[in-house]
Amino acid sequence: MEKVLMVIDGNSLINRAYYGVKPLSTREGLPTHAVFGFLSILRRLLEDHKPDMLCVAFDLPAPTHRHQMYSGYKATRKGMPEDLAVQMPLLKDVLAALNIPVYAVEGIEADDLLGVFSRRCAEDGVRCALVTGDRDSFQLIDELVSVLHVGNRETKKYTPETIDEVYALKPSQLIDLKALMGDSSDNIPGVAGVGEKTALDLMHKYGSLDGVYAHLDDIPGKLHEKLENGRESAYLSKTLATILREYPVDFTPSQNIRRCADAPALREQFTRLEFMRLFNQWMPETQQELRLPGEPQTLPDGVGRGVKAAWRADLDAGRPLAPCKYDVDIAAWLLQSPEEDWRNMEARLHELGLWPLFTEVEMPLCEVLAHMEHLGIKVDRAALETYGADLSERMTLAEAEVFAQAGGELNINSPKQLGELLFEKLRLPHGKKTKTGWSTDADTLQRLRHLSPVVDAVLAYRGLAKLKSTYADGLLKVMDEKDRIHSTFQMTATITGRLSSTDPNLQNIPVRSELGGKLREMFIPTEPDWILVDADYSQIELRVLAHIADDRAMKDAFRRGDDIHSVTAAQVFGVSLEEVTPLMRRHAKAVNFGIVYGISAFSLAEDIDVSVAEAKRYIDSYLERYSGVRAYMKDIVDKAKRDGYVTTLFGRRRALPELTSANFNLRSFGERAALNTPIQGTAADIIKMAMIAVAGRLRKERLQARLLLQVHDELIVECPDSEGSYVQTLLRQEMEQVYLLDPPLVAEAHTGKSWADAK
Repeated sequence: MEKVLMVIDGNSLINRAYYGVKPLSTREGLPTHAVFGFLSILRRLLEDHKPDMLCVAFDLPAPTHRHQMYSGYKATRKGMPEDLAVQMPLLKDVLAALNIPVYAVEGIEADDLLGVFSRRCAEDGVRCALVTGDRDSFQLIDELVSVLHVGNRETKKYTPETIDEVYALKPSQLIDLKALMGDSSDNIPGVAGVGEKTALDLMHKYGSLDGVYAHLDDIPGKLHEKLENGRESAYLSKTLATILREYPVDFTPSQNIRRCADAPALREQFTRLEFMRLFNQWMPETQQELRLPGEPQTLPDGVGRGVKAAWRADLDAGRPLAPCKYDVDIAAWLLQSPEEDWRNMEARLHELGLWPLFTEVEMPLCEVLAHMEHLGIKVDRAALETYGADLSERMTLAEAEVFAQAGGELNINSPKQLGELLFEKLRLPHGKKTKTGWSTDADTLQRLRHLSPVVDAVLAYRGLAKLKSTYADGLLKVMDEKDRIHSTFQMTATITGRLSSTDPNLQNIPVRSELGGKLREMFIPTEPDWILVDADYSQIELRVLAHIADDRAMKDAFRRGDDIHSVTAAQVFGVSLEEVTPLMRRHAKAVNFGIVYGISAFSLAEDIDVSVAEAKRYIDSYLERYSGVRAYMKDIVDKAKRDGYVTTLFGRRRALPELTSANFNLRSFGERAALNTPIQGTAADIIKMAMIAVAGRLRKERLQARLLLQVHDELIVECPDSEGSYVQTLLRQEMEQVYLLDPPLVAEAHTGKSWADAK
């Protein structure tokens, strides 16, 4: 894969930022908006294009060779505004702290540096992306050189094909075009009386400036006269417009590998400019040192940050992974002490028994997740577009139903108008009233469903609108050119240790509704003759509960292979297994999972639509039958109050200061957290261990199969059809054997041509 050098025309970009961002200054009155705008544009460029190398070229105030050639060069330009001139050294200080090389050479312009650097890139087989707000650099474009033209609203990439579409010329012909038409911004004279349209016509007909003058006798009338009188000016203009490609500058592309920022220096500069929010945004980026293959990489002090993101960047760029075995962010997260002195972290991890979890689970998982993020998962673009169109039609019908029920049109998305309809016009029981009007949130509407058909129609509309915006439209926006979606797995976002998925969140794809479930049909394997394999733990949290609580009745039910929810229903309702109805099983399932989360009788009553007294009877009956669970619930809360924390089976800790709070609600929250953290956290640790085991086995056996997604207790792998049966067995084996739980872990695996088929 070819490497990419991004060269930024510093003067052009800071000018664009200066005029494009509202005035901003520090409390002492130091203007900063041009620097702020420059950094904002730069960050977007880096995120969108991910160059391997980066540098910035600036003009110097001294006259250039063009001024010596033509005294009128740029003579019509106004001087740099004072509040912009003040910001130039500020920007260069920030770039120095970011370890971004800066070039400026007396006697030539930044445009010429772009010309020299792009030629050197071509010699080294490196692609070059030139970033500028001017069009002068279009002449440099070729198969290895592109221009990212920064406009007021968007940045557009120009290639030879783009130049052909816009001008019907080759990039090199643009020099002669400017020689004919001139350039008022640089005060390049061109041929007096010849504008862009005439110049283009001449270039399309004769191909070059020389071609025009070679056929001057064929050009009649006033245009002939203008060209004849302007011959000397035209050739002078061509020289002025030609960007230098040869100049003695100490430069090679590899000198400009993106490197880690000097964090203390960057903090000092951003504090001076009062850009602390920007500092927090830039730090993850600055911790990633990017390099060419074969060049060593050293993360700061050896103590790395954002290791997963750095490895993902390596994979995206086709580089070998940087050597790093320590991520201070993950260490601090495990210690629940972000202010911990980094030098003490390793000792503290050992002291608290967290070192094995850190070194054997979290750090190896960084590499697994980096590969998963890099690979992404393919989505059927055409099917998703059709799905979005279908949702739009359904939304129109749902909207019409709301209008019919309401007796007139309204803005369904306006809480004010909807509240007036429900609570003033229809006089439904009042919900919460906020400062801006009646609350029309989902909970409020759910409680009103049985009172008016318009509520169901509103809920239907909202459900369709969410599917459309979040998934039909949202997923299309984040698909790459190969129709793949690359979610980011957050390792330190939850206190229980569970992974979360963002940009987009693929762990939240709806499955319960028919329309929501159809989304999974659109997630497909990479190749036509490949399949997806979906493996899911069976009731892992209840199995963990049975193990930790050492509850004999629950263990026996799992060992026999019974349906645990039906068994619970039979025990709670005092009937035989054969007499358990679907409703009883559903209620028992709510109790089973509710217990894991420390559910109250009030919450259970709301969930399954029974009285609080009835819900309390279910819970009491459950705990009577599962006495081990009842003892666990009491013992774990008592222990948490004594110790101030709880742990998973693998030592992951959660501090619970809420248990000593004088506030009843906070104490109740602490008790629920004490109950569910060991269960949830242990399940999270197990699925992480399974991911590492599965990825390692696939690699060891040199299968083409590869792990793509983790969704709660579910792993999704893609593989050739020929590997499907073996991979199915492999997934079950690794997931079930990763930890010897009692009762044993059970995983089920299925294959299909889509995520829905394999589920």
